[in-house]
Amino acid sequence: MDGSISRLLLRILTPSGRLPILSARAHRLAEGFRLYVFEAHGRTRRLTERTRMHTAWAQLQAALLPHLLMRYTAADFDECDPEHARLLLSREASARWLRAAERDARQVEYGLMYRPYALVLEGVLLSSGYVLPRASHYRGQRLVAGHGVGRVALRFLEGESLASSEIRHALREAAAG
Repeated sequence: MDGSISRLLLRILTPSGRLPILSARAHRLAEGFRLYVFEAHGRTRRLTERTRMHTAWAQLQAALLPHLLMRYTAADFDECDPEHARLLLSREASARWLRAAERDARQVEYGLMYRPYALVLEGVLLSSGYVLPRASHYRGQRLVAGHGVGRVALRFLEGESLASSEIRHALREAAAG
């Protein structure tokens, strides 16, 4: 009788198909992947201008990245989801983000506002924009921080929708295997 109850419970409580959250493949990032967040400054704001972003990046590199606030490497990310233009920071990296933002987890979206960011692979600029809250009306590329399951999730948006195919392509390129 004991075995039949456990089999019955197992059959009732076990879904017939695979759970999507468990079957989704989490991507890891290539070693040369970097996310830089800068202090707002005239030199770093040029990163957000489409026509000048590559020139601005070259100048910042030549000057050894002045006004750098934070640098995240591939090891600082637990997961990359190119289709949804999302990166999930590790717990340690999330703590650094929250310290720099001077916010608690519930208000992480409003920390680091108007700070330029650069998404880089092997020293080549893939994308750039501003760190802004989801409610922002800024029409260009932006990075929105959110909090979930004890970690900071970073999502790339353009206007009011998901980031352009350009960012999703860049994240696919940065995803290792």
